[in-house]
Amino acid sequence: MRMSFLPKEEKFFEYFRKQGKILEEAANVLLSIFDDYGHLEEKVKIIQDLEHEGDSVVREAAMRLNRIFVTPMDREDIHELSSVLDDVLDYIRAAALCLTLFDVKEPAEPAKAMAQIIVEATHEINEALVKLEKFQDVTPHSEKVRLLEKKGDQVNRGAIGALFHGGKPVIEIIKWQEIYERLETSLDRCEDVVQILEGIMLKHA
Repeated sequence: MRMSFLPKEEKFFEYFRKQGKILEEAANVLLSIFDDYGHLEEKVKIIQDLEHEGDSVVREAAMRLNRIFVTPMDREDIHELSSVLDDVLDYIRAAALCLTLFDVKEPAEPAKAMAQIIVEATHEINEALVKLEKFQDVTPHSEKVRLLEKKGDQVNRGAIGALFHGGKPVIEIIKWQEIYERLETSLDRCEDVVQILEGIMLKHA
């Protein structure tokens, strides 16, 4: 098998799995915010801590990438995959922070729906990252993520439309536009992740 020819000290797959687990955990905490709006600041703090943990993994992977000569895949792919996984986490954190920074008093149902979609997408990414180590087919997971991203787009369009037809104060419209944008961008980055994974699979087919 391909992996048998790689240096045993190689740890990039472990880094990716760590990032995937942190990402899915953060997505679940985000969903819990919309499920139960109590203890908002505590939950946002958990997401911030997870984001910091994810940053540490990215830095460690980057340092290792600079130290070793033989890598299990193209260096550019390692860097890009790690960076885009981090982007998903960053936007989850940004959406959660908006709730506190904007002093949002109660959650919105479309935001909860988008958070649920993000949870499902990050789960599929996690499953795909497990397959990455053996360069197994990730297509079933990438297809699901693309369908979820399209579903998220539909929810987002409906949510934005409702903002302008519900007689909401302008400041509330601005707040929720920002929150929805960050949730949608998180899903967009999920789609970017699986596109990168598919590219890696093609190179190692």
